[in-house]
Amino acid sequence: MAIKKNVEYLQGLAKGLKISETTPEGELLLAIVDVLENMSEEMTDLSDSIDELNDYVEEIDTDLMGVEEDLYDDDEDECDCDECDCDDCDCCEDDEDDEEGGEEGEEDAEDDLAYDEYECPQCHEKVCFSGEFSDEELVCPSCGAKLK
Repeated sequence: MAIKKNVEYLQGLAKGLKISETTPEGELLLAIVDVLENMSEEMTDLSDSIDELNDYVEEIDTDLMGVEEDLYDDDEDECDCDECDCDDCDCCEDDEDDEEGGEEGEEDAEDDLAYDEYECPQCHEKVCFSGEFSDEELVCPSCGAKLK
C-alpha cells in the first residue's frame, strides 16, 4: 500500500534528520508521523475488512443465483399469458371469463369501485368519495365548500 510506504519514508526521514522530542517542533513532527502511522494501520485493516465483505457478497450472490435458477426453472412449464394464446392454463381461463362478462368479474369490479356520491350545496357538482370519512372532512374539490 502506497500510504504505508510513505509513512515509513517519513519515519526514516525523521530518524535520519535526528528529530527529537526535546524541541517543541520535533515533538509536533513526531506526533504527526505517529498519527499518520495509526491512520495507515486503520486503513489497512479497513481494506482487509472490505475484501472479506466482497468475498462474502460474492458467495451470497452465487447462492442467490442457485436459488433463482431453482425457482424460475420450475416456472418454464407454466403459461406466460403475455406471450401465448392458450386455453389450457388457469390464468388464461380467468381472463376469458372477464372478457365474456361473467357475473363474478362484474361483482368484483363493483366491489373495487365502491364509493359514495355527494352533491355540493354551493356549486351543485356531483362529487364521489371512496373510503370512510366523517362529514366534517368532506370538502368539494371544485369550490371548497363543506359537503354534508
